Amino acid sequence: MNVIRSRQFLISLVVILLGVTTFLIVSHMMEPPFQPLSDAPVPLAGGVILDLDTTAKEYTGAAPENKSGTKPGIQIPGYGSITIPANATDVKIMLLNPEANPCYFTFEIVLKDTGDSLYQSKLVEPSKCIEQITLAKALEKGEYSATIKVRTYELESLIAMNNADVEVKLIVV
Repeated sequence: MNVIRSRQFLISLVVILLGVTTFLIVSHMMEPPFQPLSDAPVPLAGGVILDLDTTAKEYTGAAPENKSGTKPGIQIPGYGSITIPANATDVKIMLLNPEANPCYFTFEIVLKDTGDSLYQSKLVEPSKCIEQITLAKALEKGEYSATIKVRTYELESLIAMNNADVEVKLIVV
């Protein structure tokens, strides 16, 4: 008699587990696929977060000159000087990640004299550029030495790659 009750209990348990499993599978299949919000970071495999700069747009201008010759590598645009308006925080400036690059860029603009960070971007995809930025503070008329810190990250894993510090003169008019 105990053997029969034990088998009935075991069969009931298996039927319940199959029902719960079926329910979970069906309910999962009915969920819409993950659609991130435009400003939301996108999770990648391994818990890595892809936080793209949503202000970056497709670059349609001429490709920057490749100064590395035939050597493959990361192309870093040069900036001799950048002119921006005085006493303004919203300024037009082009920060480009060239199309041929195998990585994301982030840009940080730092004043050399004070170390103040004027701007920090999120990740910029290859072939995209930021055309308008909001500075952390407005600058008065004059010339300022600054560094554009370009940080690079692998496309798949976001592992840091090479860095470049591009010296630039900010001309504020």
